[in-house]
Amino acid sequence: MPQYLLNFYHTYDRNVRIPSFDVYKENFFCLVKSFDQVFLVIDALDECKQDERDKIMNFIFDTTDNLPRAKVFITSRRETDIASDFARHKTPTIQIEARNVTKDIKAYVTDRVEYLVKIKKLRLKKPSLKENIVETLVTGAEGMYVFW
Repeated sequence: MPQYLLNFYHTYDRNVRIPSFDVYKENFFCLVKSFDQVFLVIDALDECKQDERDKIMNFIFDTTDNLPRAKVFITSRRETDIASDFARHKTPTIQIEARNVTKDIKAYVTDRVEYLVKIKKLRLKKPSLKENIVETLVTGAEGMYVFW
């Protein structure tokens, strides 16, 4: 374990002190430089608080601009601020629309709900509720964007 990470751990152990975002970023950058290749996956960027997104977006662009060994994969629903930031930074994007994945999502959710009912972690008073649960979750998926 690199000494700087041990120092970080001992300095901030047990939440006695909470590190700033920049301290996390500095340690992340140092750690990435010790590997030939690093994959960073950020899921559901759109679910981050609006005021935190700018900080995260700057971190992403700093990472891709300064660490060529880092490959970044991000998922998000289409939000204007996120899409415009990636467009401004000329970042390739792939849009996955809900109609393209609805069938897969429905199959997964149906299977998962049936499993939860089977192992009694989900108890339904009426069997018809199962279909309501599946439809609500599938409808809520709405499609997403993928950035890298």
